[in-house]
Amino acid sequence: MASTWKTSLLFRTGWQLKKTGQKKEGDESVTIESLMGMAMGCVGMCLNDFCRLTPSEFTAVFEAWQQKETYAERRQWEQVRFLSCSILKPYSKRSLELTDICRFSWDAQPVKEAEEEPSTQERFDEIRTLWNGA
Repeated sequence: MASTWKTSLLFRTGWQLKKTGQKKEGDESVTIESLMGMAMGCVGMCLNDFCRLTPSEFTAVFEAWQQKETYAERRQWEQVRFLSCSILKPYSKRSLELTDICRFSWDAQPVKEAEEEPSTQERFDEIRTLWNGA
């Protein structure tokens, strides 16, 4: 019965089922059982909700859950850093900043990329003459 249920779910959702024991070294394919485990064990969905989702819907749900978890973890680390800085400030001879206590990967400011000018016909002709002349 479970096999029929899985097969109908796979045809309805478009996922491919890998049979147990067929997974090769380096094979990154996802089984329906692993997706079900993520949905029910991590995200907290019930089986009925999981069965009604399409692959793109499940991806959106999982990405939103993962983003929420990442934010919660970062918030906890930020709180620890703030408390540590508050505890150490009275004993420090110099002014302490939060980043003096601990730097996190998300503290780095994103590097702004230089904006590229849209290519024009004149620029194309200039490059072509340089290319042909060389």
